[in-house]
Amino acid sequence: MTEKVKGNRFYLNHNATKTGRQPDFKGNYKLTTKELQSLIELYKRYQAKGEEPILQIDMSAWLNYGDDGSKSVGVEPEIWMGERKKKAEEPSPFADDFSL
Repeated sequence: MTEKVKGNRFYLNHNATKTGRQPDFKGNYKLTTKELQSLIELYKRYQAKGEEPILQIDMSAWLNYGDDGSKSVGVEPEIWMGERKKKAEEPSPFADDFSL
């Protein structure tokens, strides 16, 4: 199987009706059958090794400007089918600045 499974590019459009705490951009992502099958394969691979599955969809994004001045964000999903490196837990550089 290929190392990467690319999904369909989708767009987050500027939320013109934004009020209060609503997001600046909105959109939706439709998972393809190939992506779902890839995630299931990853899940089974991790289960067979007795490990906690890492089911991650990486996203790349570009800010787009329309001829009319409108803004959107083009997002491209991708699933890495190879082994993921485990990241060392690092303290947040913001830990002393504020708490949630």
